[in-house]
Amino acid sequence: MSVEFAMFVISLSATAVLIALTVRWCRSRRWGRLAFAVMGVVVLQTVASKLFGPQLRGYLYCTADPQGTFLECPFKGRPYESMLAQYRESKSEAPLFRTFSRDWWNFYRWHDYRIHPRWKLPYRPDPRQNAEP
Repeated sequence: MSVEFAMFVISLSATAVLIALTVRWCRSRRWGRLAFAVMGVVVLQTVASKLFGPQLRGYLYCTADPQGTFLECPFKGRPYESMLAQYRESKSEAPLFRTFSRDWWNFYRWHDYRIHPRWKLPYRPDPRQNAEP
C-alpha cells in the first residue's frame, strides 16, 4: 500500500505542476504550451484513474472458516459476480466478509466505495496477514 500511496502522491504532484504551468501559460498567451499542459493533465489523470481505480485491484473475501476464501480480480477477468457465484456454490452457511479496507486518500475509488455492493459486506481482517512466521 505504501508504494501505491507514493505513486498516487507523485501523480497528484505532477498534476499540480501541470495545472500551475497551464495557468502561467494562459496568462502569457502561449497557446501551444497551454494546449500541451492541458493535454498532459488529461492524459495523466486518465492513466492515474486506470492505475489507482478499483478495476486494477484484487479483492479477497473470507468466511468465518479460514479455509473459505474467495478472490475477485477484475483486471484478470474474475468479476465480483463470479466470486459471489463461487461463494454460493460452496453452500457455506457462514457469512461472507471482505478482508480489505477503504483507502480514503484515493479519490479515484470514492465512487466505487459508494455504489459497489462489495463495500456493503462487513469488514474482517484476514487472520493470515497478522500471523507470525
